[in-house]
Amino acid sequence: MMLGDLDSYMSAQDYILAAKEKDKKYGVYVERSIIFATSQLSNLNEALVGLGRGEYEAEIRIKNSDIINSEVSPYAFYINSGVFNVCYRMNLSKYEFLFKDNLIKKVIANNPVELPFSFVMHHELSHLYRAHNEVVNIDTKKPSFVKGTEMDADLLAVSQLYRSLQNNFKNFAMDDQELRGLVLISILETLCAMNSYSQGRIYQLGVERLADVILKISMLNESIKSNIPPDVNCTSEVTRNNFKYINALLLRCKESFGKTNTISVFIDEFLVFLFSNPIKHIVNETTLSSWQQIKIHVADVSKTKV
Repeated sequence: MMLGDLDSYMSAQDYILAAKEKDKKYGVYVERSIIFATSQLSNLNEALVGLGRGEYEAEIRIKNSDIINSEVSPYAFYINSGVFNVCYRMNLSKYEFLFKDNLIKKVIANNPVELPFSFVMHHELSHLYRAHNEVVNIDTKKPSFVKGTEMDADLLAVSQLYRSLQNNFKNFAMDDQELRGLVLISILETLCAMNSYSQGRIYQLGVERLADVILKISMLNESIKSNIPPDVNCTSEVTRNNFKYINALLLRCKESFGKTNTISVFIDEFLVFLFSNPIKHIVNETTLSSWQQIKIHVADVSKTKV
C-alpha cells in the first residue's frame, strides 16, 4: 500500500498510522512486522558488540515503492512498502496439506504472513552482520561479486529462519524434516514474488536462489551445538534425504496447485534447472567463484566465520 508519492520516504510510525487509517488489519500487520524488525536489529547489535564491532543505530524508514526490496545504509534501514504488500497477501495456509505434524498444520492454517517477512529481514540484516558494504576491494562492485554477497545473505537468512523456528518449537516434539519444509515454503513464496524483480541483474536468477536455499536447508546440522561441519559436498545420507524430502514437497505443490499457478510455474522452472544440474553442481559457478575470492575479505572486515 503506497501512502505517499512514489519513492518518497516515511518514518515507520507515520506509515503505520496512515496504514491503519486506510486498512486497520493491514496497519496492524505492518506494526507487528516493524516490531519484529526492531527486535531483530536489537539481536544483531548484541551480536555485533560480541564481535567487538559498533552497533547499527540507523532508524527504520518506509519507502513508498511496489518493488519487493529493502536495503541498509549508515543512516537508515529502508523497507519498501511493496514488501509489506506482498507478504500481507501471501497465503501460506494452502500448504497445510503437505505436513503431518499437527502443530505445524495449526501454525500454517493461521496463515503466518510474518514468516516470509522474516526471511526478507534476515537477508538484509545478514548484509550488516557480514559487513558486505564495508569490504574494500577493487572488484567488489562487479555484478558477480554483488551476487556473491547476495547469495551469502540468502544462506545466512535460511539458517536464521531455521534456527528461530527450532527455538520457537523447542518445547515440542517436532519432526526435523517438516520444520525444514516450513522454512522452504516461507522462502518459496518470497522468491517467487521477487522472481521478476532483478532478472539476474542484482540477485542470481530465481531458480538459482531457490537451489541455494534448498541446498542450505538440506545440509544444516539439526543440532546447533554439533561439531560436525556442514555437509557442503552433499555426501551424507542425512543431507541427501533432506534434499529428496524438500524436492518431493515441491513436486506435491506443483501437482496440487495446477499448471498455471504462479508457484507451480516457478517450481517447474526450478525442476528443469535441477534435472539439468546434479545436486553437487546446482550452485552458479560464476557466483560461487566470485564469493570464494571475496569471502576472506568479508571474514576479515566482519570478524565472522565465513
